[in-house]
Formats: sequence, C-alpha cells, structure tokens
Amino acid sequence: MNAVYFNKIQEKPESERAAYVQQLRDEYKADIDIYKLAAEQVVDAIVPGDRLRAEIVKRLEAAAHRERPLTPKRRSVTPV
Repeated sequence: MNAVYFNKIQEKPESERAAYVQQLRDEYKADIDIYKLAAEQVVDAIVPGDRLRAEIVKRLEAAAHRERPLTPKRRSVTPV
C-alpha cells in the first residue's frame, strides 16, 4: 500500500493513517482474488516471499538463454 498510496497516506494526520491504510488493504483484498487470477492464467505463479528472489533469478536465467528466431526480411532495400 505504501508504494502506491504513499503521498495520500502522508497527507492524512498521523492519527488517521493506520485506519486509512487498513481501509485500503480491505478494499484491495475485496477487489483482487489472486487465486482466481492464477486460474485464469493472468498470474503465472503465487510465490511466497522467502522464495521470491530464487524464483526471479530462475526466470531471468531462463529468459537470458532463450533463443528467438529472426523474422525474415520482407524487402532487401528499405524504401526511401
């Protein structure tokens, strides 16, 4: 919540911030169902925080060695 709503949270008086953050979290939980998104293949995987770094390293390593075939050129000379 802090990353997205930091400025709005800071605008609130100190006494209201905790309640405001909790309200934002409740709205987010009601709006986003991560398991439904995973079932619809919008999300690739649900990775616990303690395994997140290893998962990112694994995926970047796989992407670095992926070969992409070059598409054939349509024209040998570009139009001027």
